Amino acid sequence: MSLGFKKIPLFASFAYGLKECARHFKSILPLSVFFFLPELAQSLGWLETKQAMGVATEIYKLAIFFFLLMLSVRLTKPKYAPPTPEGVGLSFLAGEILKWVLTLAGLALGAALLYVWYRISDSPALELFKDKPVFEAIKSYSLWIMGRGVVEIACSALVLGILPFYCFMAFNFFGYIIVDTGAGALQAMALSRRLTHRHFWPLAIFYGLCALLQVMGLWAWIVGAVFTFPVTVLATIYIYRDLAKQAEISR
Repeated sequence: MSLGFKKIPLFASFAYGLKECARHFKSILPLSVFFFLPELAQSLGWLETKQAMGVATEIYKLAIFFFLLMLSVRLTKPKYAPPTPEGVGLSFLAGEILKWVLTLAGLALGAALLYVWYRISDSPALELFKDKPVFEAIKSYSLWIMGRGVVEIACSALVLGILPFYCFMAFNFFGYIIVDTGAGALQAMALSRRLTHRHFWPLAIFYGLCALLQVMGLWAWIVGAVFTFPVTVLATIYIYRDLAKQAEISR
């Protein structure tokens, strides 16, 4: 795992996202509204929390994101002949599943390392998982760890989070590559890993800023996220194209 630092255009990417979102808002914002319909419906009391966070909702949001990504790439790339949704849809879905499998594998490895740590140190944390359903045990552990010292909280978060976050960052460009080039899922995952190589810290900062922007949008009665979400998508397109140019990957 390479944790190098190379410059990427952080501020230019968000400036680009704002400019292009304003330029194409009539085309992009309706899809963003559709993306946040479950959250809007929940805030209005039309959906319960479980319904708004169900599998069907996640599939719906993934489909909307796919079309938003295709539209964003097409609108911001002159003389671009995009692949058809039918041609790349299955590759996008396969890549999404593979990305989250790898991310969850990283989480599982982190949990295993944490277990070894607690076993060696004879920590009372292991008692929280005895004879309890998984989700209840995780809830009990979360409450327990938040009452511990800052150093232990930070170390636990690092062990549990570093590998999943690294997997997420390493392969998150796969969808952009598929939509932009029509590549297959495995090829797109490999190219995404190549693009992100030695860019860990700047990408960590970039995704942190994207997350902060989304949280601010959600706090603004969810409506703000309708505007911030396409900005982050367009900013990510800018970063992807810059890294692809550096790596000499083009369509």
